Amino acid sequence: MQETCDTMLDYRDEAENLVHANVQYNSKNRPSKPAVLALKARVYLSMRNYDKAGEFADRALQLYDSLINYNNVDTFALLPFSIKNSETIFQSHFNIETHILTALLFPEVIIDSGLLKLYDANDLRARIYYTNLFSGQYNLKGSYSGLIYPFTGMATDELYLIRAEANAFANNIPEAMSDINTLLANRYKTGTYNPPVINTREEALKLIRDERRKELAFRGQRWPDLRRFNIEGENIQLRRVLNSQTFTLLPNSNLYTLPLPPEIITLGNLQQNER
Repeated sequence: MQETCDTMLDYRDEAENLVHANVQYNSKNRPSKPAVLALKARVYLSMRNYDKAGEFADRALQLYDSLINYNNVDTFALLPFSIKNSETIFQSHFNIETHILTALLFPEVIIDSGLLKLYDANDLRARIYYTNLFSGQYNLKGSYSGLIYPFTGMATDELYLIRAEANAFANNIPEAMSDINTLLANRYKTGTYNPPVINTREEALKLIRDERRKELAFRGQRWPDLRRFNIEGENIQLRRVLNSQTFTLLPNSNLYTLPLPPEIITLGNLQQNER
């Protein structure tokens, strides 16, 4: 695992000097220096190297820090964001095989009520990210991909959250809260966001990690987040009920390790991950 992470980071070190220096508005599917730095921040965060994660998130934001004011987003649109939206640094998305698609294709896929309850009444994300137009239950709308496929790329909102968490982890509470307040002021109805009073590292981390769950929902980041949170002792258990049968994923279970694709095992003569 360490070798894999080191290889990914080495490739990004090399890429940093090979790609365009600026985000290309009309070609956001092409890498840029801010995108490389942002991806390094994400990798370091997954490794729980908070110093490095914060460093690279900061470097990326120094180059590109645009945020969308959600008060200017149509809350009724099923595809509320353009593929060229101003927060996106690098454009990528899930494909149809994931079945994590919008209400336009899969209205029977509903949003967990526990997630919905996390959003404040004045938090515009609840109405921009989700709809109850089709099934009576809440379904997923379009995201920063500008399409029916959920966004998986790099965007500035994630960088604000990474830098905030890194600062909170280092007990730099004012710096952490500055980033969170900047982000949330663009997410709440104008004039309704009241910055919380946070005094401790633990309070700051709890707030920031809750905001990661709300802001980055359905972007593929919750799984690595749960892994690192449980390593740090948060003891989060996942439960799902299907046909009256309850399935539970325990903290630090081997089932958190994703299986290698069968063709990779065949071609590389590899052993499947223990799960």
